[in-house]
Amino acid sequence: MPKIEIMPAKKLTVTGGDTVVFRCVVKAGNPPPSVVWETEENKPLNSSNNGVLVISPASGDSQGKYICKATNVMGSTEAVALLIVQGNSCSLNQLFAIHR
Repeated sequence: MPKIEIMPAKKLTVTGGDTVVFRCVVKAGNPPPSVVWETEENKPLNSSNNGVLVISPASGDSQGKYICKATNVMGSTEAVALLIVQGNSCSLNQLFAIHR
């Protein structure tokens, strides 16, 4: 049975507009498992072959649970990452445009 861990943490709080990186690290598994990321609605997400999921830019729509699944012939396991997005970042140009 594969063993996995989510890095840098299972729960991340970021500001809107930030880039978020979750890594699904395989700690054990022979043969090496395939790793995929899904939303909590079981929709597959684009991630790299080495289990890295990048969310950019983070927004309110990005907030929620992300599930890493590792599968090999011995079985499968999953780990859940939680993303919390606070507010939205504003550039100086956006602020200037608002106050015109």
